[in-house]
Order: sequence, then structure tokens, then C-alpha cells
Amino acid sequence: MSGTCLTFLSLAAGEESTVNVPVNVIPRQRQEHFVIYAEASDANGLTLGRTGRIVEDKTDGELIALLCATPQVCQAIRQSILLVGSPEEQSRKSQYLRLIQLSQPPVVGWAYASAKTVVVATPASALSRDQRDALELYMIRGGTLVVVEDQLADSNTAVRFLGTRHE
Repeated sequence: MSGTCLTFLSLAAGEESTVNVPVNVIPRQRQEHFVIYAEASDANGLTLGRTGRIVEDKTDGELIALLCATPQVCQAIRQSILLVGSPEEQSRKSQYLRLIQLSQPPVVGWAYASAKTVVVATPASALSRDQRDALELYMIRGGTLVVVEDQLADSNTAVRFLGTRHE
């Protein structure tokens, strides 16, 4: 199975751009492998560059994405998740849970698709409208969002972010 997605954009010499393209990957059979190819060409169709990447199997375990105001906040959350419980529970969690700290909140909802849970521990005012929309889309699609309320900062922005009324 193959498909093509064309995205057209104009760039000046030396200019860079990131393009988000959703790719539907169907679970593969053991003998099969998937490769994603990307090619850049000029307005005349002359190839400027190309690359390919093999799509790896999903990560074992449960992925938890952390959006934090600072690395220290993420470290505290990581410790509170992994170091709570009996030694056996801690061992199981350290083997099963995969915690990743996102340096930049994604602006597209599908970017969170692999995450079982997303923890938001950053001021809501630091998130753009697109970043908040991406989190909302993640929730609509059944994802679990954990909001660390004392990290949201500005209560008015937090209320709008959470979609609740604050009285």
C-alpha cells in the first residue's frame, strides 16, 4: 500500500520550514516494513533533496507525555509517578511506563496519538491557540489529559483552557 501527499510552499534561499503531515500507518505483518519517503523539489520539478525513514514498531509500554513549565517541574512529576507505591510497583512502573518531556507542545492533535496520557504542567498562557486545540482534539479522540492546576498560573487563562467557569 502506498500513497502520496503533496504539500506546496515557497521558501527563500536558506529559509527552513517544518511541515506537519499526518501519516496513517496500518499495523504490519512481521515480514513487512514501512518506509516514509520525503522529497523536496523546485517549482520546475527538479529534485533538491530526498530522504527516507523506516517506521519502527510502537514503543513497548504506556507512553506518558509531559508538558512542563521547567525541567524541574517535569522531574518532580516524573518522580511522583515512578517513586510512589511499593518497591514491586515502582519496579513495574519503571519497566512499563515511558515518560517523555516534550520541549515544544505540538500544534496538531495527531502528534499526541501515541500517548496514553498527557500531563500539562505549564501556564495555559504559554500555549498558543493551535496548541490548546491540539490538546482538545487529543481529548476528543479519547486521550487522557491530566492538568496540574497550580502550574496553569493565570486563573482566567486556565478557566478558558479548561472550558469551565471559575466562581
